[in-house]
Amino acid sequence: MRDLLTALACAVILVLVAALAVPPFVDWQAHRGLVDRALARSLGVQVRTDGRIEVRLLPSPRLRVDRLHLGADPDRPSLDARFVKAEIALAPLLKGEFRFTETRIGRAEIKLPVAGPDTLKLPPDFGGALRDRDLAIENLQIQQFLVTTQVPATGRTDQLYVQDLRLQAPALVGPWRIEGTSGGVPFRAVSGTPGPDGRLAAKISGGGDATPRFEADARFGLLPAEAGGAQVEAEGSARLVVGPPTQAAGAYLPFSLAGTFKAWGTQVRFEAVDLAIDPGGRALRLGGTGRLDLRQWRAGLTLDARRLDLDAFLASAEGQSLIARGLPRSAGSLPAMLDLDLTVGSAVLGGEEWSNLAVTGTLERAGGLLLRRFAVTGPAESTVTASGQVETAPLRFSGPVALAAPDSEALGRYLRRLGAEGPLVALLDGRKIEAAADLSAAGTGLSLRNMRLGLGPARITGNARYTAAEGAERGRFEAQIRATGLDIAGLPPLGTALGTLRDTDLALTLEAKDVRFGAAGSGTGTIAARIQSDGAGLTVDSLDVTDLAGASARLSGQIGADGTGRVSGRLKAPAAAPLLGLLERVWVGEIRLLPAWLRPARRPPRRPRHARGRPAAARLECRPARGPVRPDRAAGRAGAGAGRRHPVERPRGLRAAARAGDDRADRGRPGRAAAPPRPDRDGPGSRGFPQGGGREGRRGQGRRGGGEAGPQSGGGDRPAACARRGPAVRQAAY
Repeated sequence: MRDLLTALACAVILVLVAALAVPPFVDWQAHRGLVDRALARSLGVQVRTDGRIEVRLLPSPRLRVDRLHLGADPDRPSLDARFVKAEIALAPLLKGEFRFTETRIGRAEIKLPVAGPDTLKLPPDFGGALRDRDLAIENLQIQQFLVTTQVPATGRTDQLYVQDLRLQAPALVGPWRIEGTSGGVPFRAVSGTPGPDGRLAAKISGGGDATPRFEADARFGLLPAEAGGAQVEAEGSARLVVGPPTQAAGAYLPFSLAGTFKAWGTQVRFEAVDLAIDPGGRALRLGGTGRLDLRQWRAGLTLDARRLDLDAFLASAEGQSLIARGLPRSAGSLPAMLDLDLTVGSAVLGGEEWSNLAVTGTLERAGGLLLRRFAVTGPAESTVTASGQVETAPLRFSGPVALAAPDSEALGRYLRRLGAEGPLVALLDGRKIEAAADLSAAGTGLSLRNMRLGLGPARITGNARYTAAEGAERGRFEAQIRATGLDIAGLPPLGTALGTLRDTDLALTLEAKDVRFGAAGSGTGTIAARIQSDGAGLTVDSLDVTDLAGASARLSGQIGADGTGRVSGRLKAPAAAPLLGLLERVWVGEIRLLPAWLRPARRPPRRPRHARGRPAAARLECRPARGPVRPDRAAGRAGAGAGRRHPVERPRGLRAAARAGDDRADRGRPGRAAAPPRPDRDGPGSRGFPQGGGREGRRGQGRRGGGEAGPQSGGGDRPAACARRGPAVRQAAY
């Protein structure tokens, strides 16, 4: 008995040694047919192997194949697997069958033939074949997995790519457990077994941490199709969450999107869609419908809301965080192109009701926005419309923009309440405003093409472009403007706005017709100007003013960056108000510092009863001063006593040669000015009038002579009047 056991043990040892040592020396490629038949008998499909074949029996049976083909019929699903390494169960192997316990595949591709756009070619009894097949997948790992659909008639193919795929199933009919990564987003799917109606229940989830979280609970089934195949249908509910608590906080606006869906093939329709922006705080909620095309990877949302309280949202913690960090520089790539149609009945922003908000556009996968329509109605029935292209890297908008305000005063109050100030806001004083332009805005500049602006009866057209400074290069502002029907007296001062361009080169071309100054004049004045600046240099190619409330002027010249040069010209005006008003409103805001008797009034001053004769003509010559004139020193202080400096210092660079008109009304009244100040407007204590009253202020004004006239001695600071008896020429340095 002992000898028998010893012989049996030796036989077992010999068998084990043979099983361990013999397989490496066997040329399994020569027995490829045997391996193919054994695999085909175990899997129940036609099998073909290519490349090397390795078999190991110990320590556990293993099979390695360079390439494995399952299925050869082009009208049925097939599998092409490469670099297959599988462990085989020992007991079934003794019966000549293969049962894989652990399988690893480097790359696998499943090809699904398609009869139509959404119809798969499957065997007639596909579900029954899966039930009858005794095949378990205990642990299948695939590094690269592809599902390819192909239309034989057209040759079109579509692919789904998955990395690090893991599958487990005790039977082909389920339940299945699938894990993997697609497009950098991890996912997990768990299914049950088919029910009596043949439908398979499954739960799919994915994302989280650094990516949005999505969840779907659905039931899948197969419907016979007219083309002879089967169409996949599904119904259930889905939810998408962006931001906390499922995703780490970041530079984005958290929201959740949920709804029910029905799918036929690659077309999915969503109902009862609910969008909640900032679901953890003062949520903004919108409802509607949606769609998803899995073949084109294009989605669509149609959402609406009755009322949105944007003020409450912006006051919340998430709203304050959004304001602090601003808009993200790039929205990143989207998994699918999104068509958005948004309608809001009423929205509260800045304490005002905005109504009829409509936004229609397409969010591209790269992150840009094709804005087809944006429209909203604001305070006092003002409307804003826009369309165009929004790019995110870098941020840029290009497209037409329009604003219409029948009563602009309410819109102006709204903008001032939000903290907006400046001359452009000052235009919103109740007049009707219509503005439109092709706008191109980015961080490096702003461009307005085909600009059309209506300010009441005035019309302004043209182009403008602003380029921001970069490094050592200066910024530049260029504009070509045409205007008709302008009222200079009705324009707000623009000196503050142009003051912001002190470090920017300027190129301005202006043509204005039918210009007037208040109710004075014929209203047929013209202005033509071509002005350029390069650094500290200024070039006035031409500045022609004709019949502006009777005033005319022509200036030209150049002042270099080193301060050399001059700007000279000639002007003719019955009153200073129109010309000074023009300069104050469109160029030099510091004219407001002039004394009251010289500053432009809101209406042109009336001619004194005792003054007669022709309007005065003057020749102006402007040269750069040897030292800068500081406006803070020039401002002075109203109500100063006698002997103080004049409110405006005497710049060295301005000379005026004037030919006075016939002042026969002044004969016999020497020392009287042609246009004495009005006590009710320029009396003591008013800005620009010296303290001490009229007589002391006019002391010494009756000097005769043709020399230079300057400030008078005594208590008055007012320059002498140029009105003399008979034609005369006076030069005044001021």
